[in-house]
Amino acid sequence: MVKFVGAWAFFLFIYFKIFFDAAFYEDISIVASLLISIVFGFSIYFLSEVYEVRLLKFYDFSNQKPVKIRQLVKETLWPFLGMCVGSIVVSRLILFGFSKKLSHDIDLFDRDWGVDESFIYFTFIILVPFLIHYSMNIFPTYKETKR
Repeated sequence: MVKFVGAWAFFLFIYFKIFFDAAFYEDISIVASLLISIVFGFSIYFLSEVYEVRLLKFYDFSNQKPVKIRQLVKETLWPFLGMCVGSIVVSRLILFGFSKKLSHDIDLFDRDWGVDESFIYFTFIILVPFLIHYSMNIFPTYKETKR
């Protein structure tokens, strides 16, 4: 599991560095990208364990009822959403502390009190790894329990 988390953290470091630099005028600092990827590595580890515990009951093959994807999502949606919101907040705080110029580029609201486009980009960049990890947990479980 340590290799798995380490690989996620390494690739997320590269991912955040590339996509934040591409999406915004100001660059993200290496320290901020490294800290965000470490936080995500721990989040991925924690979510993997939560998903494993919540999805374990669907691997009872004595009960031959087919499992629907809706049931799997119902069991794992709240931990997923909670970790996503928490990671957006923590990532924003890390950027505020370690990447001041980029932090000033990302605003929550624009002048008309609508959601700013930079915050939508920021949220999308943060959510993509979680969506990939979520699908890597849900779809194999669905395929295995569909037999």
